[in-house]
Amino acid sequence: MWGEMREHKYRIWDHDNNSYIYFDLFNSHKALTAYGTEGEKEEQYIGLNDKNGVEIYEGDILKCVGITSISPGFQTYEFIVEVKYVNEDASFRGIDHKDEQSVGFQYAVIKMGEIIGNIHETPELLQ
Repeated sequence: MWGEMREHKYRIWDHDNNSYIYFDLFNSHKALTAYGTEGEKEEQYIGLNDKNGVEIYEGDILKCVGITSISPGFQTYEFIVEVKYVNEDASFRGIDHKDEQSVGFQYAVIKMGEIIGNIHETPELLQ
């Protein structure tokens, strides 16, 4: 069998009210025209939640925890990424603006990471 159908949820930034408008795939045209946000980029739910159970969308800023295998054991480190869809990889990735690196969303990175902002309200977190 093919399994469950993935949820298609989106949000769009409403500049007039400084807040997000959330909608699903079937109500997208209605939502975009009703709120006058045509031309704005939709941000898609990536199908994963952070360590607090909060849904992760494109445009979110995550504080992630990485694990490195330096002797004599594992060490962890934190890094900040913006969630983006990368066409070349056909996947959602975390973009670290400090060193221009792209990271995949492995289970451990997401389950130990948390949303700390988004590109509209707290872009300074990426610097």
